[in-house]
Amino acid sequence: MAIYRIDNVEHSGIGQYGEVIWNFPEAYNDAKDGDVLEIQSNVIVDLSSYQPYYLNNFVANNDCDLLFNLGKRITIKGTTGSGILGFFYADDTSVALKDIAIGSQGYGSLFVNSTFEFDNVSFIKTSEDGSPSVELQGSTGRINNCFFNKDYSMGSTSGLSVVNSKLEVIDTVFNSRIFLMNNAETTFNNCVQFVSGNKECDFIGRESKVEFMNSAFLVPENTEVGDKYYVYLQNCKFSMVNTTIKGSLHIE
Repeated sequence: MAIYRIDNVEHSGIGQYGEVIWNFPEAYNDAKDGDVLEIQSNVIVDLSSYQPYYLNNFVANNDCDLLFNLGKRITIKGTTGSGILGFFYADDTSVALKDIAIGSQGYGSLFVNSTFEFDNVSFIKTSEDGSPSVELQGSTGRINNCFFNKDYSMGSTSGLSVVNSKLEVIDTVFNSRIFLMNNAETTFNNCVQFVSGNKECDFIGRESKVEFMNSAFLVPENTEVGDKYYVYLQNCKFSMVNTTIKGSLHIE
């Protein structure tokens, strides 16, 4: 396994301690299956700044900022103060994101027929729109110790959409809406979703299976409450264990 250290450089260079410093496209293109791309402290990688940038494995175009290569699993890891601006598209591949903040405006990251793992990742929306920060289609994965929006300043914007996928969510905070549909199977353990009932229902499940354990749906302080259901389940199989809903639940 190789570790590529990512800095804001136009080309690969040599750091003060003699180590090789990479820019993101070069490192991603050269990395092999199982390698780690480590973004250095206080470095922000703006994926859109690489358009157009076409190598064997790195693609930036109008459809996405980063298309994950189909033949390898790459771990993208952050350090203190580091982050990524942009959105991903993963199709039939494996992706791991760790210790990183990811900001997007207007679009979200899409994972199709893929396996994934998010560990200590903050997905931050910079605009209020209908596109979720992360959408899963036919995928399987795990979300651990993550944030979907760090705070509730934009209200309940879209955060996570799970479509025909299997997902385990642990120790994660949602300042955003959640959608489950089309035979999604999702478990939430020790999670919190902040809700308000404004504009849309905050948690919507349709024709899916969902389990809540040691979790809570809470209204943030100084938040105006709307007339929408906090949790809306339609044609779902569900269970709740030691779970609190500070508001309305509707089941069909």
